[in-house]
Amino acid sequence: MRADIRRRPFRDGAFDLVCSFKVLAHVPDPRRAVGEMARVTRPGGLVFAEFYNRASLRSLARRIKGARPVADGTTDREVYTRYNRWREIPGMVPPLCRLERVRGARIWTPAPFILRIPLLGRIVAALERASASGPLRRFAGFVILEMRRAEAPRP
Repeated sequence: MRADIRRRPFRDGAFDLVCSFKVLAHVPDPRRAVGEMARVTRPGGLVFAEFYNRASLRSLARRIKGARPVADGTTDREVYTRYNRWREIPGMVPPLCRLERVRGARIWTPAPFILRIPLLGRIVAALERASASGPLRRFAGFVILEMRRAEAPRP
């Protein structure tokens, strides 16, 4: 189905789990989009939302590299992409949800090819797993909010 993430054509509480990866950074109004994700999640269900982090090696590498091709005749400079500040990301939790956990991804890996290098790749992957929930997650390329939709109020 093709639809606007900010106005999903689903009933309230239709899904047990709703997730968004590689999308919210390209949406002008991410709070509204995450609110809509929460709306279509059943009470007690989970919402996973990923944000691009401005304070990351990945963000720095993107700024240094400059415009990169993403399609014939188009570079990533023409694609709306937002990198959020760390302090902005927890503010994306909608009123219908409570924040369960914040995880980081790609803390030590500014470019995925590093993971394909035999020994180095295994070491970096282990560092990534060990750092995903600790204090270094503040520097992750991607920050993932795990939220739980509030239970419906009792009558």
